[in-house]
Amino acid sequence: MDLKQCNSLAYSEIRAAREAECATSLTNFTKNICVRDKASVATKNMFPEQGRKCVCDVFDLAIGDMSPLDYKCVNGGERSGGRSENDGGRVSENVRTSER
Repeated sequence: MDLKQCNSLAYSEIRAAREAECATSLTNFTKNICVRDKASVATKNMFPEQGRKCVCDVFDLAIGDMSPLDYKCVNGGERSGGRSENDGGRVSENVRTSER
């Protein structure tokens, strides 16, 4: 990810706002407004003329992207790095650090 590119920066800012400043929003509607606003302000600091457009261009994709915050399914459904009900909450031994 090259944060010198407007769309890449916007993508990163959307994800950051979703998990930080806007994490306590009560509904998805207000959360999306909050994320869009915070990400636009942050992106416009580096790209004053196109920051808002970049946020709009990547918003739908970025807002749903939970990696690496979400666990990836690998090996026929095993949760890489996750905890399952059957392992007593222990972290799986086959976790690759690049997937975290």
